[in-house]
Amino acid sequence: MNPEVSFFTGNGPESDEKVTDQSERQIVNWLIGTPQPRELLLGELMLSANTYVQTAIIEPLVEKNRRQPPGDIDLIFVPDAHRAIAIQVKRFPVIAETAYKDHTTRGQLGDITKLVEQANGSREIGFWTTYALVLVECYGPARQEYNFASRDSSPGVFSRIYHMTKERPIHRDVGLIFVEITQPTRASVDRAATVCVHVDKPAIPVEQSSEITARVRQLMANKISL
Repeated sequence: MNPEVSFFTGNGPESDEKVTDQSERQIVNWLIGTPQPRELLLGELMLSANTYVQTAIIEPLVEKNRRQPPGDIDLIFVPDAHRAIAIQVKRFPVIAETAYKDHTTRGQLGDITKLVEQANGSREIGFWTTYALVLVECYGPARQEYNFASRDSSPGVFSRIYHMTKERPIHRDVGLIFVEITQPTRASVDRAATVCVHVDKPAIPVEQSSEITARVRQLMANKISL
């Protein structure tokens, strides 16, 4: 998965906080609020650093009483009001138990199905492009025999998540992004992390509806970019 960026040194006090403990909203906000991962994701989508960004949006983009997916938009990039990029996210925690063995949570297939349903639903709203983003959180201190940058999820675990995602009925217009955030030491993820981003399937642009463009303008007028 390329490109890959390592930052900070891992030195400093140990932390009880694990990246795998962060909720979906917390990890998305971390991804957007930390300069290096943010720039990496924007770069992979060929967007400029000053692109408008917002997370966890309901109104005005999604009607509050909407009865079908999505309930909200997890992340939106707006290079301009006529070209909004809606992204739905699902997190998948992975804890390295040994150098070769991972522990993952149950229900991954259900989470992937929900992600695809939400992304397909976002596409129906009428944004310029829509993406499903699989976000793997890996806690890797147990992989001490590997170097700092190689303590991410094992190939078998990541391959399983990847292929389960590809097997879901994702709409042909909806793009697919894989992001892996690894905490390689017991230092806080704010001090030591490896982030990989890969756009596996570019989204196909559609003509954004005038109604959505008006809602995007309303969002940008009411909320400052993160």
